[in-house]
Amino acid sequence: MNYMKFVCFLFIGTLPLSINSQVFSIDYQSKENGIVNESANKSILITDNIAHLSEIDATIRTFIDYHRRKTCQIIRFEDSLYRVEKTFAELTTGIKTERSDTILGYNCQHMVFDYFSNKIDVFYTEEANIKGSPYSSFLPSKNALVLKVIISGNRELEA
Repeated sequence: MNYMKFVCFLFIGTLPLSINSQVFSIDYQSKENGIVNESANKSILITDNIAHLSEIDATIRTFIDYHRRKTCQIIRFEDSLYRVEKTFAELTTGIKTERSDTILGYNCQHMVFDYFSNKIDVFYTEEANIKGSPYSSFLPSKNALVLKVIISGNRELEA
C-alpha cells in the first residue's frame, strides 16, 4: 500500500469520529540552558483521544492512542510503511514525587523518569479535559496532559 493511500485510509477511517469531536493544539516552547530555542519548539495535535506528535509529512509519524492505550510509530521508507506499537504497560515507568508546579493555571504533579543516562522531569495535570504529551515514551498516567518536560536539567519544553 503506498503512503498516500494509507494516509487517506487513516483520515477516512477516523472521519465519523472527527465530525463531532474537538481538535486541540498544544504548543511547547523549547529552552536549552535557559535560552529559548525557537527551532526546537514543538506542537502536538489532539483529536479523538489520539495525540499526533509529528508533522503529517514526517518520515517517522508518532501517535499516542489513548483509546487503545498504545503508542504508535509509522515509518515511511522508500515505498513501504512500517508500524511499531507499544502498549502503555511496555513504556518506561516513572517515580512520582511531592514536587508540584502551576502551569497555564493547572496544578501539575511531578514524575521523574530515568532514560539511559538522562533524568527526565515531567510535570503534568489530570485536571484538563484532554490527554497528551510531547514525548510518547514518558506518559505519567493514562489521563495526563504533560505541560512541561525537563531533560537532564538543561533542556526544557513547556506549554
